[in-house]
Amino acid sequence: MKRKIVFAFCSLFLLGNLVAQQKQQRKSFLRFDNATWNVGCISENAAKQTHIFRFINVNAEPIAIERVITTCGCMVASYTKSRINPQQEGFVKVTFDPRGRVNHFSRTLQVICGKGESVNYLRVAGFVEPVLDPETDFPYSLADAVSVNQLVLSFQNVQQKASPKIVETKLYNHSDKRVYLSYSITNKSGCVRVQMPKSMEPKSMVTIRTIATIPPNFYGSFNDRIVLLVNGKRTEALEVYGTGIDDMRGVSLLNGPKLKLSTRSFELGQLEPGKRLTRKVELANTGKSPLIVRKLECGEDVVTDVHKEMVLRPGETREIVFVVTPRKASRLKADVKLISNDPGSPVRMIRFTGIVGGTQ
Repeated sequence: MKRKIVFAFCSLFLLGNLVAQQKQQRKSFLRFDNATWNVGCISENAAKQTHIFRFINVNAEPIAIERVITTCGCMVASYTKSRINPQQEGFVKVTFDPRGRVNHFSRTLQVICGKGESVNYLRVAGFVEPVLDPETDFPYSLADAVSVNQLVLSFQNVQQKASPKIVETKLYNHSDKRVYLSYSITNKSGCVRVQMPKSMEPKSMVTIRTIATIPPNFYGSFNDRIVLLVNGKRTEALEVYGTGIDDMRGVSLLNGPKLKLSTRSFELGQLEPGKRLTRKVELANTGKSPLIVRKLECGEDVVTDVHKEMVLRPGETREIVFVVTPRKASRLKADVKLISNDPGSPVRMIRFTGIVGGTQ
């Protein structure tokens, strides 16, 4: 009986607290015409940006803003200091400083009045483009005084039928003359296309957009090379890496396939060049729908007996045989990339290591 009384008391207390919270959340003495300010896309070295949020006092009595709380030092707020009569207007003025606030941002302000009974939330969002230093942010020199900020573009995993992935590369023209740009793609996979301007003005920067889209039924690695030409001269190539995988959108981790490997690495110890070793890995589908092993990509010195897709029903296991044949005296580090439709981990690595021919 005592437990029931305590339980009932706790329930009433929690219910009352919830009702009070809901009542407090519903109460707002101020009605803003717009509670969100989208700054847009601005440069990091742009001037401070200012916006005025306007409101009306919808309370039956005069009210005063007690304080405005900002969540970032990049914002400063000022507001109507005097008491505001019912149906009168007031304002909250927000100044945003973009310096040091690169990329996407979203900040919240709290407008508090009525001795804390009324709280309004205002949001400031946008994108700040970083300002690049030509002397430090473009470390790779190309022809004719043109430099680039990166040479390796990694797309990681790109899904079938999903929105394209985009990586941006910056070029800077250090010279006092206009230069003309073009490109060619070698080692074409069909996954990569490029958008770039045809010329650069003196002392200016341009952006190359590399776009990865996976063609139907393409699974596994792609490694395209974008050869840049400046004024018709071949320069360094941009190395583009990524892996095409299944369309995982809408696939449940609870009901989808799940790949389990008996091991992910083999330490083979001391090895002799040209001597073959055999190792086996057991694959199991511990999920609730069919597992499809799309592809096995073997590195140098390793081959496998699997050359086409494998399908494992839920609960089924399969054994894969790998043959390792070290070709020269060196430290062996050979990887096998396994691509499957496991939504939790579509790309797995199996590694073989050892020392060949007494190399230390």
